[in-house]
Amino acid sequence: MKRSIFRTLSLAFLGIGLIPLVHAEVVDLTPSSKVDIRPEDGGVLNTYMVFKDGKRTIQYLPPPEWTWSGGGNKLTLFSPNEAGVRLDVLSGKMALPKSKEELGVKLQELAKQALPPTAELRELSDPNFYFISMGADSDISEIKIKYTLNNERFTKSVAFYQGKDGAFLQWIVTAPDKNFEQAFTTVRSSIFSWVWM
Repeated sequence: MKRSIFRTLSLAFLGIGLIPLVHAEVVDLTPSSKVDIRPEDGGVLNTYMVFKDGKRTIQYLPPPEWTWSGGGNKLTLFSPNEAGVRLDVLSGKMALPKSKEELGVKLQELAKQALPPTAELRELSDPNFYFISMGADSDISEIKIKYTLNNERFTKSVAFYQGKDGAFLQWIVTAPDKNFEQAFTTVRSSIFSWVWM
Protein backbone atom coordinates (compact mmCIF):
# COMPACT_ATOMS: atom_id res chain seq x y z
CA MET A 1 0.00 0.00 0.00
CA LYS A 2 1.50 3.27 -1.08
CA ARG A 3 1.69 5.95 1.53
CA SER A 4 2.87 9.44 0.97
CA ILE A 5 4.46 9.98 4.36
CA PHE A 6 6.69 12.90 3.49
CA ARG A 7 4.32 15.41 1.99
CA THR A 8 5.30 18.70 0.51
CA LEU A 9 4.08 20.83 3.37
CA SER A 10 4.65 24.51 3.34
CA LEU A 11 5.48 24.46 7.00
CA ALA A 12 7.72 27.24 8.00
CA PHE A 13 5.68 26.63 11.12
CA LEU A 14 6.40 24.52 14.11
CA GLY A 15 7.87 25.52 17.29
CA ILE A 16 5.97 26.25 20.26
CA GLY A 17 5.59 27.22 23.91
CA LEU A 18 3.35 25.30 26.25
CA ILE A 19 -0.12 26.72 25.96
CA PRO A 20 -2.91 25.26 28.05
CA LEU A 21 -5.75 23.63 26.15
CA VAL A 22 -9.27 23.50 27.49
CA HIS A 23 -11.84 20.71 27.66
CA ALA A 24 -11.33 17.04 26.92
CA GLU A 25 -8.49 15.65 24.90
CA VAL A 26 -9.21 14.80 21.29
CA VAL A 27 -6.15 12.91 20.10
CA ASP A 28 -4.73 10.48 22.65
CA LEU A 29 -1.01 11.20 22.53
CA THR A 30 -0.13 7.98 24.33
CA PRO A 31 1.70 5.92 21.71
CA SER A 32 -0.47 2.83 21.19
CA SER A 33 2.15 0.98 19.17
CA LYS A 34 5.12 1.38 16.90
CA VAL A 35 5.28 0.57 13.19
CA ASP A 36 8.48 -0.13 11.25
CA ILE A 37 8.35 1.10 7.66
CA ARG A 38 11.12 0.81 5.09
CA PRO A 39 10.90 3.21 2.14
CA GLU A 40 10.20 1.63 -1.26
CA ASP A 41 13.73 2.51 -2.38
CA GLY A 42 15.08 0.20 0.36
CA GLY A 43 16.44 3.01 2.54
CA VAL A 44 16.70 3.15 6.32
CA LEU A 45 14.07 1.38 8.42
CA ASN A 46 11.99 4.01 10.26
CA THR A 47 10.03 3.42 13.46
CA TYR A 48 6.82 5.45 13.62
CA MET A 49 4.80 6.19 16.75
CA VAL A 50 1.09 5.41 16.38
CA PHE A 51 -1.67 7.36 18.17
CA LYS A 52 -5.44 6.93 18.34
CA ASP A 53 -7.86 9.59 17.15
CA GLY A 54 -11.29 8.04 17.55
CA LYS A 55 -11.63 5.47 14.77
CA ARG A 56 -8.56 6.75 12.94
CA THR A 57 -4.88 6.41 13.72
CA ILE A 58 -2.03 8.85 13.37
CA GLN A 59 1.50 7.87 12.40
CA TYR A 60 4.43 10.08 13.37
CA LEU A 61 8.17 9.67 12.80
CA PRO A 62 10.00 11.53 15.59
CA PRO A 63 13.47 13.00 15.03
CA PRO A 64 16.16 10.29 15.22
CA GLU A 65 17.26 9.32 18.73
CA TRP A 66 14.94 11.80 20.47
CA THR A 67 13.43 10.44 23.68
CA TRP A 68 9.85 11.03 24.77
CA SER A 69 7.66 11.15 27.85
CA GLY A 70 4.03 11.79 28.61
CA GLY A 71 0.83 10.65 26.95
CA GLY A 72 -2.85 11.50 27.16
CA ASN A 73 -3.12 15.12 26.04
CA LYS A 74 0.62 15.96 26.17
CA LEU A 75 3.66 14.35 24.59
CA THR A 76 7.15 15.79 25.07
CA LEU A 77 10.18 14.85 22.98
CA PHE A 78 13.75 15.77 23.95
CA SER A 79 16.82 16.27 21.80
CA PRO A 80 19.60 13.80 22.62
CA ASN A 81 22.34 16.35 21.92
CA GLU A 82 21.17 19.85 22.81
CA ALA A 83 20.14 20.90 26.33
CA GLY A 84 16.92 22.91 26.42
CA VAL A 85 15.75 21.74 22.97
CA ARG A 86 12.34 20.07 23.06
CA LEU A 87 9.10 19.49 21.19
CA ASP A 88 5.80 19.50 23.07
CA VAL A 89 2.67 18.22 21.35
CA LEU A 90 -0.65 19.06 23.03
CA SER A 91 -4.18 17.99 22.18
CA GLY A 92 -7.56 19.20 23.37
CA LYS A 93 -10.69 21.06 22.35
CA MET A 94 -10.96 24.78 21.98
CA ALA A 95 -13.35 27.12 20.21
CA LEU A 96 -11.30 29.58 18.16
CA PRO A 97 -12.55 32.68 16.32
CA LYS A 98 -13.41 32.27 12.64
CA SER A 99 -11.94 35.51 11.27
CA LYS A 100 -8.17 35.55 10.69
CA GLU A 101 -7.83 38.89 12.49
CA GLU A 102 -9.61 37.73 15.67
CA LEU A 103 -7.85 34.37 15.47
CA GLY A 104 -4.47 36.10 15.28
CA VAL A 105 -5.19 38.12 18.41
CA LYS A 106 -6.37 35.00 20.28
CA LEU A 107 -3.32 32.97 19.26
CA GLN A 108 -0.99 35.75 20.37
CA GLU A 109 -2.74 35.80 23.76
CA LEU A 110 -2.29 32.03 24.06
CA ALA A 111 1.38 32.25 23.07
CA LYS A 112 2.04 34.87 25.76
CA GLN A 113 0.40 32.60 28.36
CA ALA A 114 2.91 29.93 27.37
CA LEU A 115 5.86 31.87 28.73
CA PRO A 116 7.41 30.79 32.00
CA PRO A 117 6.25 33.13 34.81
CA THR A 118 9.59 34.91 35.20
CA ALA A 119 10.35 35.19 31.46
CA GLU A 120 10.83 38.57 29.85
CA LEU A 121 9.07 38.85 26.47
CA ARG A 122 11.37 40.19 23.73
CA GLU A 123 9.36 39.66 20.55
CA LEU A 124 6.01 38.21 19.49
CA SER A 125 5.39 37.62 15.78
CA ASP A 126 2.14 38.05 13.90
CA PRO A 127 0.62 34.67 13.01
CA ASN A 128 1.52 32.97 9.74
CA PHE A 129 -1.20 30.81 8.22
CA TYR A 130 -0.52 27.70 6.11
CA PHE A 131 -2.77 25.12 4.52
CA ILE A 132 -1.40 21.60 4.71
CA SER A 133 -2.72 18.14 4.02
CA MET A 134 -1.97 15.46 6.60
CA GLY A 135 -5.01 13.28 5.97
CA ALA A 136 -7.03 15.84 7.96
CA ASP A 137 -6.94 19.04 5.92
CA SER A 138 -6.84 22.26 7.86
CA ASP A 139 -5.08 25.54 8.31
CA ILE A 140 -2.02 25.60 10.49
CA SER A 141 -1.14 28.88 12.15
CA GLU A 142 2.24 29.60 13.68
CA ILE A 143 3.60 32.24 16.03
CA LYS A 144 7.21 32.72 17.08
CA ILE A 145 7.95 34.15 20.47
CA LYS A 146 11.35 35.28 21.78
CA TYR A 147 12.03 35.68 25.47
CA THR A 148 14.75 35.84 28.10
CA LEU A 149 14.79 33.50 31.10
CA ASN A 150 17.56 33.48 33.73
CA ASN A 151 19.74 35.64 31.44
CA GLU A 152 19.45 33.13 28.57
CA ARG A 153 17.65 33.91 25.32
CA PHE A 154 15.07 31.43 24.01
CA THR A 155 12.74 31.13 21.01
CA LYS A 156 9.50 29.19 20.84
CA SER A 157 7.60 28.44 17.69
CA VAL A 158 3.96 27.64 18.42
CA ALA A 159 1.97 25.92 15.67
CA PHE A 160 -1.79 25.53 16.05
CA TYR A 161 -4.00 23.04 14.19
CA GLN A 162 -7.79 23.47 14.41
CA GLY A 163 -9.68 20.41 13.22
CA LYS A 164 -13.37 19.63 13.01
CA ASP A 165 -15.58 19.92 16.08
CA GLY A 166 -13.04 22.01 17.96
CA ALA A 167 -10.25 19.42 17.83
CA PHE A 168 -7.06 21.28 18.58
CA LEU A 169 -3.38 20.31 18.37
CA GLN A 170 -0.26 22.31 19.13
CA TRP A 171 3.33 21.60 18.22
CA ILE A 172 5.73 23.64 20.36
CA VAL A 173 9.42 23.83 19.60
CA THR A 174 11.54 25.43 22.33
CA ALA A 175 15.28 26.05 22.09
CA PRO A 176 17.94 28.52 23.14
CA ASP A 177 18.31 31.17 20.43
CA LYS A 178 21.73 29.82 19.40
CA ASN A 179 20.23 26.36 18.63
CA PHE A 180 16.78 27.36 17.47
CA GLU A 181 17.17 27.28 13.66
CA GLN A 182 18.71 23.81 13.69
CA ALA A 183 16.10 22.50 16.16
CA PHE A 184 13.30 24.09 14.14
CA THR A 185 14.51 22.46 10.91
CA THR A 186 14.84 19.03 12.57
CA VAL A 187 11.40 19.15 14.15
CA ARG A 188 9.70 20.59 11.06
CA SER A 189 11.08 17.69 9.03
CA SER A 190 9.66 15.22 11.54
CA ILE A 191 6.26 16.90 11.45
CA PHE A 192 6.10 16.19 7.72
CA SER A 193 5.50 12.58 8.78
CA TRP A 194 2.49 13.38 11.03
CA VAL A 195 -0.38 11.86 9.08
CA TRP A 196 -3.90 10.59 9.76
CA MET A 197 -4.52 7.11 8.33
